[in-house]
Amino acid sequence: MLAGSLYILRKGLIILDSVGIKGNRLKLQIIKMGNLLIGTHNSVTGEKGKGILSWLVTPFSKTQSKTIEEQYNAGCTMFDIRFKQDKDKVVICKHGLWSSKRTLESILNQINNYGNCLVSLTYEGKSNTFLQHQSLIGYYEYIKKKYPNITWQYLAIKYGKNSQGIKCRYDILKVDLPIKTIQGFLPLDGRSWHTYLPIPWLWKKIYNDTPTFNNEYYTYVDFL
Repeated sequence: MLAGSLYILRKGLIILDSVGIKGNRLKLQIIKMGNLLIGTHNSVTGEKGKGILSWLVTPFSKTQSKTIEEQYNAGCTMFDIRFKQDKDKVVICKHGLWSSKRTLESILNQINNYGNCLVSLTYEGKSNTFLQHQSLIGYYEYIKKKYPNITWQYLAIKYGKNSQGIKCRYDILKVDLPIKTIQGFLPLDGRSWHTYLPIPWLWKKIYNDTPTFNNEYYTYVDFL
């Protein structure tokens, strides 16, 4: 385990790396200098989907219309990335039934080359045992070492212990940079009746069509 403290909480296993947090906070201060803090929700859904199923679920799964490169060029420096293995055991980016053509590592390599971005990783599935948690944490540590130019925020599981039906309750496994963020989109995760009409672009139009950004806290948005 990295230097730091280990806490067992009701929602799962959280490891806080105090040494890593200090370094990441310094990186964050450099990124903040003179910049609006823009983040995107389910960032990779602006990339091309894989297969006919991804095409069919596009209205319900895509929360971005710009690619990672286009988001970065528009000022985004915080990316929310979801991942899972496909049937061939290749780790790809996912959101629900939507799958990306690109692998997770191809996306991370691109962001790593930018050199001034934050990334949070969420496993798009369930992890119910200590060994499964440890496997995900081990993969996360491998990814962090392979892409050192990225400032890492956290590793999470989408369908945590308290998830029920359409209600997603995330479990956080590993925190590298605990920071305040602003949610500039309507979550369709079972917290409200809007989940029964899961069309992100529609709710973006109604509720968050003109989000505002600042240089103090990151704001996550749909369809940057």
